[in-house]
Amino acid sequence: MNSSSAIEKKWYLVACAPKQVKSAQYNLLSQGFTIYLPLEYSHSESIDSSAPLFHRYLFIQLDRCFDNWMLVRTTPCVSGLVSLGHPHSSLLEVPNYIIDSLHSREAESHQQEAFHGRQLVNSLFSVNNGVERSMLLFETLTKEHQIIHETETVEHLESAYR
Repeated sequence: MNSSSAIEKKWYLVACAPKQVKSAQYNLLSQGFTIYLPLEYSHSESIDSSAPLFHRYLFIQLDRCFDNWMLVRTTPCVSGLVSLGHPHSSLLEVPNYIIDSLHSREAESHQQEAFHGRQLVNSLFSVNNGVERSMLLFETLTKEHQIIHETETVEHLESAYR
């Protein structure tokens, strides 16, 4: 891996093979990648357990210029990086505030503390099914990208008519 600064790195979504999220996490970590696998904790009288928050997905931090993207795609248990539209379109960037909010919520959830944070993260945690939670994440991320794209288009059109 390289030693590029964290400022250049962005978060992306990795799709994993069914029931292989933790194996994919291990494989990517052993290659030196920065990975985040949010967990959902459940507590009962006799057992404390955790499971991936998003069914079949984890987050990876990459530098588009310096990191070896092909290495990620060919990692065992990884299906690929999630993109908008067809596989050769732009990769789906995950904003830092979503990762930060997930970290905060996960830490507070693990400690059984109340959390009054961002509405997005609260809605993600309110869904009990990992598949539905993943669909909500995709819906939210694609809407954000659509809004950014539409804002850029409007700004471009406004500048063209000045």
